Amino acid sequence: MKFAGRLALGNEYAKILSKHGMTHTHADGTQVLACGLACSEIFHGTTLARVLRPSHELEHQSLMKLEQGQPAPTLALHTSAGVSDALSPFMEKLQPHLPSGFQTDDTCLSLQVSGADAVWAGVDLCLQLQHARGHTQRCKVAVASQSYHGPGTSAFGSAMPLGPYSKTPLQVTYPAPSLFNRLWSETHTDTFHDRMWLEYEEFLDSPVGKQTGVLLIEPQSGSSKVAQPWNRQLLQRYVQAAQARGILVLADEIMCGLGRHGQGTTFCSDAWSLNVDALTFGKAIGGGVEPLAGAVLNRGAEELGSAGKSVIQGHTYAGASARALTTGGAVLDELSTGGWVERVEEVGARVLQPLFEEISLASKGLLGVHGQGFMWGGAFAHSDPEARRLAVDIFRKEATHVHVMPYLVPEAGGFMFTPMMDVLETDLIEAGERLVVAVERTAKTLRDTHQWKVVDQDDPFMGCSIGSRGGVGHGETKTKHARYHARYKGPQDHPAAMTARQQEIYDAIAQNRSTGVAGPFGPWLANPELAQHAQMLGKTCRYDLKSYDLRHSELVILMVAMHTNAPTEWAIHVVEARRAGLEENIIEALQMYGAHMPTDVKNVVYGESQQDRAIADFASELLLHNRVTDATYEGLHECVGDVGCVELVGLVGYYGLVSLTLNAFEIEP
Repeated sequence: MKFAGRLALGNEYAKILSKHGMTHTHADGTQVLACGLACSEIFHGTTLARVLRPSHELEHQSLMKLEQGQPAPTLALHTSAGVSDALSPFMEKLQPHLPSGFQTDDTCLSLQVSGADAVWAGVDLCLQLQHARGHTQRCKVAVASQSYHGPGTSAFGSAMPLGPYSKTPLQVTYPAPSLFNRLWSETHTDTFHDRMWLEYEEFLDSPVGKQTGVLLIEPQSGSSKVAQPWNRQLLQRYVQAAQARGILVLADEIMCGLGRHGQGTTFCSDAWSLNVDALTFGKAIGGGVEPLAGAVLNRGAEELGSAGKSVIQGHTYAGASARALTTGGAVLDELSTGGWVERVEEVGARVLQPLFEEISLASKGLLGVHGQGFMWGGAFAHSDPEARRLAVDIFRKEATHVHVMPYLVPEAGGFMFTPMMDVLETDLIEAGERLVVAVERTAKTLRDTHQWKVVDQDDPFMGCSIGSRGGVGHGETKTKHARYHARYKGPQDHPAAMTARQQEIYDAIAQNRSTGVAGPFGPWLANPELAQHAQMLGKTCRYDLKSYDLRHSELVILMVAMHTNAPTEWAIHVVEARRAGLEENIIEALQMYGAHMPTDVKNVVYGESQQDRAIADFASELLLHNRVTDATYEGLHECVGDVGCVELVGLVGYYGLVSLTLNAFEIEP
């Protein structure tokens, strides 16, 4: 018989004989520093013994009574029959740790066995509250892009192994900042966040947004984004905007809760003044030993009771273990009196932050890091997910060689470092120094064997490339997949093998274009008829438009280049745009915002030019939404009529084809 666990069937699991702090002793005598256990283990040693002792004594008393054939203290109870008397003490100890807004008689708690169940329970409570309030159309659950709230087959989150919509059609995804969704033009974080905010507002006001009843947030993400914290101010805006539209917000703090976030409180939403409607906690509350998790609804218990609602997401033994409840209470006591939350805040800033800066420096630009408190992560900064997986495979082997075990996340291309709260500083530093060695060796292999190059030494999360020609200066466009050679330049690379028709079209393009058969025309020649018709369409869009001069068409081309993240297209046409007289302030705004240019910026850069503004609005809406509103259509129609509207759609479409061709075949200027 084989064990079906987290690893692929057939893999052999390490047999761990003992644990002491981060040190795991394997059956073969090997000792490994396990520094990333997904935040489930909160204490070790004497502290762990202290929090486990009360439940152990309870079980001992029960065993004694059972052996004597006498009534015994309840260890577990089917919840349809009742609850353990350990429940009330646990709830009394939990309440002071909750954010201040949760400490009312209208707060309610749902206990579960695992963190994934806790998220379902929080969603259950919020959706039922929406229904009790008569908001029956609000039936969808919104999860952040690239989020993870438990196993893909049983929980919410867009990073599911079976796909983001595999569990329920009621799940939708909202735009949120993550490691690899910045555009190359967004050299400043504020610019990136501004775009995310605009896309988020569009989501909230969309038909799907108006059907959303619950919005899930993680103040500090878990494995899907390897411990990336949100920007506090941006997350506050996200929460407030959702609630202003009638959406309930659930903070999933299974990974960062119980003080691990290092902000001086038990829950991060409390420290960051996030007035959320519900929150979750995970198995760390049971010391990582007992199965216990839960969700807490801020307000609404009375409304749910008046509507006759009961919890749907609940198992018959969820929250029924007296041992788990007793241990949970002891953990909460320890957090209150042991100074552990304060230690995480202080040691996290003094020891772990500099340590991870050193780890990043050891990679010489190939690894980006982030985190807070006792929850840190690193990601190998490449835009290609398969390249990141390769990096993690190499890193896994190097980490094994130096006997250190962080929490590896191949999907995100990185790892997490989540030690227990009471680990000695010397052990933290030792684990960090071993990670430095593993990262250094991994980076050397990536550079020497796999030709990874740094794109931006100061901003590794912007990505590395395979065989790029070095860094880029300020204001230049960065390419995601630059290589020394394009993937495919076209049949002209081997003239003797060209067909007669290919040669005929090649000669025609070479005669008609001053730049020769460059850019997308080479790949197109693989199908000479496509190349022929494409070059004729390109000639029309470039020189024969009846409604636009070159200045206007270059404005649109640059917008398309930024939207499709096509650095070659930008590099070629920014020169043409300047020649055509496109103003530098417009070029800079297009490079910064692309199709996402805010209204106040448009007001400045386009000034009183009604036609410039109408063209920009039409093109940006078409790129962002694949259609335009009546107002936008009428705005352009008033300036250029039917012909101009048709020509602008053709211009966007043609240069979209050009950009995608350049990107797909990695063609440089």
